[in-house]
Amino acid sequence: MFYDLLPQRRFPAARAVIIALLLLEYSLFVRPQSQRYDYFELPDVPAAPLFSEAAPKIVSQTLLTAPEPMSHAAAAAPLPGGGLLALWYSGSGEGKSDVKIYSSRRIDGVWTAPEEFLSRQELAKRTGRYVKTLGNPVLFLRDGRLYCWVVSVGFGGWSGSSLNLWVNAGGSAGSFRRLKLSPLLNLSNLARCAPVEMGHDRLGLPFYHELIKKYALFAIVDDKGRVLRRARIPAAGEALQPAVIPLGNREALALMRRAAGAADDTIPTAKTADAGRSWQAAEPLAIENHDSSLAAARMGNRLFLAANPGSDRSKLVLYEAAAEAPYDWKEVLTLEEEPGCEFSYPVLLAGGDGTLELLYTWKREGIKAVTIAFGEENQ
Repeated sequence: MFYDLLPQRRFPAARAVIIALLLLEYSLFVRPQSQRYDYFELPDVPAAPLFSEAAPKIVSQTLLTAPEPMSHAAAAAPLPGGGLLALWYSGSGEGKSDVKIYSSRRIDGVWTAPEEFLSRQELAKRTGRYVKTLGNPVLFLRDGRLYCWVVSVGFGGWSGSSLNLWVNAGGSAGSFRRLKLSPLLNLSNLARCAPVEMGHDRLGLPFYHELIKKYALFAIVDDKGRVLRRARIPAAGEALQPAVIPLGNREALALMRRAAGAADDTIPTAKTADAGRSWQAAEPLAIENHDSSLAAARMGNRLFLAANPGSDRSKLVLYEAAAEAPYDWKEVLTLEEEPGCEFSYPVLLAGGDGTLELLYTWKREGIKAVTIAFGEENQ
């Protein structure tokens, strides 16, 4: 296909230049693959009581509103000194040139007023590349280092996007760098769900591709964000925005969003038995999730999932399953349900005190931050 797009007989020099650029791009992408043993580091958090013993309850909720008409796609992570950091994008509309990344911090249980975190102009300055608009942020904290990924678009829509990483270690200013995730012009790389922790100071980064065809991928990156391995996550039909839950040191389950217009809204899944080096398609979850990003988290031996059942994004539900039975989910809490409104793009964090932190888009007007506890002792 790409051969047919090259200039033919009338432009032999241009054709040779394009081929040379593609070969250079590929040679820069390929790097020696590490032979170290890869494994998932399971989170060390208390196990929540079984849903049959204690129903989850909302114990606090705050609506975060930026001074913009639209807010969407929250990310969250603990802060090195305690508390919680939330990022999302706001502007006059999705994909508009005035979109900025906003932030808010929860300190001693109180969220700060949202403030600008990153503009497209600032990202262009830091990367030395033109930025048309900004998209999903992704956050992760490990060993005092805060990792922040941001989707940027240089031209066109989301299919012309790239993924940029900023690492903050000990309060250093740091700088954004573009991740090398594909050999062909490094385009159409987006992320939405948080990475998973791996051994040898590595992270497993779920991401996805939207150019021509939508599909999910998984990259193993080092502590500087350099890509060591990447693998496609297969699914029946087009799927994107994978969320990965480790089930063991080598096993994990990927849950994905179906592309718009799919025949059904069940959740595609895939499994890995070699810590993300390869994936195999598995049976879908018997749960609806209508054309929206989903969120998943593990707390001890319990798995949690936030999704949008129904024919639109007007209902947001929390599900729970046991780690040893990752296909047997039970609906445990309805968070939102209002016809004609949008409650979407959730993010889930397992707290060290046995609570769940959930953030999601609230009517595109703001980001709602909710704390969920289990049992009367946590009220």
